[in-house]
Amino acid sequence: MSDSKLYKDDVGTVILADVKSDITSATKAALKVMKTNASAEVEWVGTVYSETLSEYIEDTGAKQSNPDFDGMDLTDTVCRRIHYVVIAGDLDVSGVYKMQGYLEMPAWVGRGETFSVLVTEHFS
Repeated sequence: MSDSKLYKDDVGTVILADVKSDITSATKAALKVMKTNASAEVEWVGTVYSETLSEYIEDTGAKQSNPDFDGMDLTDTVCRRIHYVVIAGDLDVSGVYKMQGYLEMPAWVGRGETFSVLVTEHFS
């Protein structure tokens, strides 16, 4: 997730969830979301985000010395993040939202680590 602040009722905000693994072969990429005080999760279907290794390192602070990047050039393409664009109704309550990346891949289906984002009221 980038460092942008999220506000209640925002639309068009981009969420990039780093799963820290290669997800090039994913046939489905989504975020499972538990909103503040919600009794059930919702699913926000996204896409696999493709970028250069240089862009990924600059945006996430990852180290080029990561063994996952051995033999790679900074111009090589990596797919390690889920891309989702917020639509109307997604951020309808303020508070802490818990999220998990969800992927369907040929050899694996499952969720990533839970992360939290704060959705704030306007002018907070």
